[in-house]
Amino acid sequence: MKGKLVLRQILIDLIFWVVFFLPSLVNVLFVKEYQKKLEGYDIYPLLWMAIIFLIYYTISYKLVPKLIRTRKKSQRYTTILVIGLIWIVTSFLSMLIEAKSSKIHSIEQISAADVINSFIGTLWFIFFIGTVSLIRVSYENQIRIKDIENQVIKAQLETLRYKISPHFLFNTLNNLYYLVLQKSDIAAEIVLKISELMRYMLQDEYKSKVMLRDEIDILKKYIELEQLRFFNKFNVELVIGNITETRLIAPMIFIPFVENSFKHNCAIGPYVKIILTESGEWIKFYVENSKSDRIPQSSRHKPNGFGLENVKKRMELIYGTDNFKLSIENFQHKFCVTLDIRLKTNDENLQVHYR
Repeated sequence: MKGKLVLRQILIDLIFWVVFFLPSLVNVLFVKEYQKKLEGYDIYPLLWMAIIFLIYYTISYKLVPKLIRTRKKSQRYTTILVIGLIWIVTSFLSMLIEAKSSKIHSIEQISAADVINSFIGTLWFIFFIGTVSLIRVSYENQIRIKDIENQVIKAQLETLRYKISPHFLFNTLNNLYYLVLQKSDIAAEIVLKISELMRYMLQDEYKSKVMLRDEIDILKKYIELEQLRFFNKFNVELVIGNITETRLIAPMIFIPFVENSFKHNCAIGPYVKIILTESGEWIKFYVENSKSDRIPQSSRHKPNGFGLENVKKRMELIYGTDNFKLSIENFQHKFCVTLDIRLKTNDENLQVHYR
């Protein structure tokens, strides 16, 4: 970001100097009268050029940014006064250099028209500098604002990740505690599965993106863990369509939905159906699970659970509301979640989304 900003500053400076010196360059190359006049200038053109460079970088990089960014009126008035003094001093210097280069030996020989032209020309020059400086400072402010927004949203994402992971672990460890108390033989295998999930969470979850195949692999391991926890009482159907597994996706997106499908299931004939397919730019994820009639119908279309609400917030921050569709439906005997994510390219969508 900083390197890009520096390049833009250099480009703006370069454009300014090209525009400023282009008329003089044309005169030097093609106008004979200007060429003859220039022959007698000696050291004065170089002196004037040095003054111009000093004025430009003083106003552009010191005074204008201070004028825009300061909130104190006294500092603003002081800055305007300094710019005014620079205008007056530069105008007189311009007249003196022009007089010396034109072989004028007395100040009385300088006409009123010369004074007016000098002041107007210098005023135009300072106005031109101010305009260029405003453009540059405005661009810098936009970059800084976006950078701040980026940092704020990243902090929000980190907070949501910290919420999702302990929520998932709490549910798993709670069941493990029960199995240990019962001295179950599968407790050791569950510990192994948890360690695999923890390794993924520690290594990959806090990355901004992971490959789709890694997310699918951890999803399969999570399903195996849930089957062990519930002694394989669930009829689980996992369908993975013909998808591009190297596409990038935000980590830990699917697991909270699957976790919810196991957690809020019914006692008789429980099932979980998971389908993951690809359609053009869209990755389509569907989870369906049986549920008890006791769950009220009024909860239809509402996220069911702390984890799902946080996942939805993460989706909004990462992808933006236009790049994902989340539908949660609560029917009499089943609960359905449909999540569609638009993945345009490997990197395009996985940026912090500015709203």
